[in-house]
Amino acid sequence: ERETEIRADIAKTLQSINDMLDNGKYIGRTQELSIADIACYNEIAQMKIASFNYSDWPKVKFWMEEIEKLEAVRVTMAGFKEVIDSLGFP
Repeated sequence: ERETEIRADIAKTLQSINDMLDNGKYIGRTQELSIADIACYNEIAQMKIASFNYSDWPKVKFWMEEIEKLEAVRVTMAGFKEVIDSLGFP
């Protein structure tokens, strides 16, 4: 039951972000990347650990893919994955 509540909250948040992206390529409703995008990405990307499916939010998925093109993000996420793998998460 708790997991269902958490997933519903996540879905609501992702829908809000998806709606924000109607007015721009990035979270600040702009065409330029900002610190808000990096901070938000950091939180949302953590859900990848739980194999969260972003397909219901295509703008969020595209936005994440755009941010993941940044070399600094790729390096950071690779390090994050290494830590998660070392802890034995699936």
